[in-house]
Amino acid sequence: MPGSRFAAKARARCAIASADGSCSRSAICRVARSASARASCGARGAKYVNSPAGALYRKSDLLYGASQARAVAAKARAVILVEGYTDVLAMHQAGLQNTVALMGTAITEQQVALLKRLAPTIVLLLDGDDAGAQAVLRAGALAQSSGLEVLVAELPADNDPAGVIAHHGADAARALVADARAFARWRVQSHIADADVSGAEAKDRLIGELRDIFAEIPSSALREDLVALVANQLTLDRSLVSSWLPTFAAAPGDDRPTSRRPTADVPAALDANVTNAAAQRDELLRCVGEEQLAAGLPTGRQLKQMFPDALARRAAEHIRTHPANPAAELPADDHELVSFITGLLSAASGLRRSAEAVEVSVLSVDEHSSS
Repeated sequence: MPGSRFAAKARARCAIASADGSCSRSAICRVARSASARASCGARGAKYVNSPAGALYRKSDLLYGASQARAVAAKARAVILVEGYTDVLAMHQAGLQNTVALMGTAITEQQVALLKRLAPTIVLLLDGDDAGAQAVLRAGALAQSSGLEVLVAELPADNDPAGVIAHHGADAARALVADARAFARWRVQSHIADADVSGAEAKDRLIGELRDIFAEIPSSALREDLVALVANQLTLDRSLVSSWLPTFAAAPGDDRPTSRRPTADVPAALDANVTNAAAQRDELLRCVGEEQLAAGLPTGRQLKQMFPDALARRAAEHIRTHPANPAAELPADDHELVSFITGLLSAASGLRRSAEAVEVSVLSVDEHSSS
């Protein structure tokens, strides 16, 4: 089929471009999106056209983009999981470079093991349809049982990460990731969202459906919050609902420590552990003059966690929106921010001059030694 031949040719070009770095990410992304779109017009209507498994290529054992995401995922201590290669390309182009993909397959234990080697936290950003919801359930359960901390970033209905970025921009994708919920919260809210609670029997059925979920949630503030959420939905006393739901009991051989935060909505793993003013300033200093780092600064809840100081947070927002030139469009009425950004730029300039001086000294020594 013409669409299939075009997709195959485009995939080959993407593979070559990704391997030798000869093409920009935007060029690769345009080719991949075009290939996916044209291939989907074929008789099969496939969303992703992936190579079949063979002796040398077993996609159930691999994660697309893992090599490129490794360093960023290790630093962020979190890896974002999407469904297909076009999503990875779009996410990386948007600055979310700790993103990998399943290549359209159901998640396997081998892939979970690879995810665990990349980071201790996984953010599931799978397609916003019924199949995506089922994939979240399977991936979340498998990843959580392996000891990974699992968050769910929910996409709009019938959408995918590449589509969100194409229609709403990179900030929309970053906001989805920043607002990711604990896997347990997502499961509970999904169950009660459209549940029939009109009578006692219906309420009993909902409680029965939630029992397995609560059996996996250790004592925590999140558990208490979810119990209250269910009680409010059922218009029943909170203590009564709590007595009907099972308590957490670790399974034999389960090595997950119950004192860790497996169900926290915003885990420590997603921030950079920037806890004081000096450390926050140092983190921003790294981003000044490094356009890629600046554009990748977080938004929303994650930004607040990474930069607790209000001034540092305002500076981070400005640097993220002006990655190429943080001195541009500084608000004239915010003297504190202007002073802070100016100080960062001055410090960054001083560091660059020092580095250049060291390089000149080293070159001089080398020339003297060779003569």
